[in-house]
Amino acid sequence: MYVVYALRLGEYVGRSLTPSRALLKVGVSVHDVWYRLDANERFEGKNSYRALFKKIEVLGQKKFETKEQAEAYEQELLQVLGKKDLSIAEQVKGVTELRQETPDRLTALQTYLS
Repeated sequence: MYVVYALRLGEYVGRSLTPSRALLKVGVSVHDVWYRLDANERFEGKNSYRALFKKIEVLGQKKFETKEQAEAYEQELLQVLGKKDLSIAEQVKGVTELRQETPDRLTALQTYLS
């Protein structure tokens, strides 16, 4: 099983984030979003999402049978959310899936992941 998930990342504690507001992170994981956060912390250490953001909220996740299905859905969702519109100093995994939080993007995530 695979999931497409969305996170809200807040209270950044790293070196530089432009603009400095809450971020949205979309991704694909085996099992569930918690598995992905644990792996990110284990392998990325000081550049993990848990190390760089004091607040992490799971906005939703949707299950898929295959990795290909999940990746296709993730790409569709990223198209709806629009282009990456931020800069972060740290070398974080999945930076291309980060977006600034906006009301329209939150609505899209709720629609796609419900």
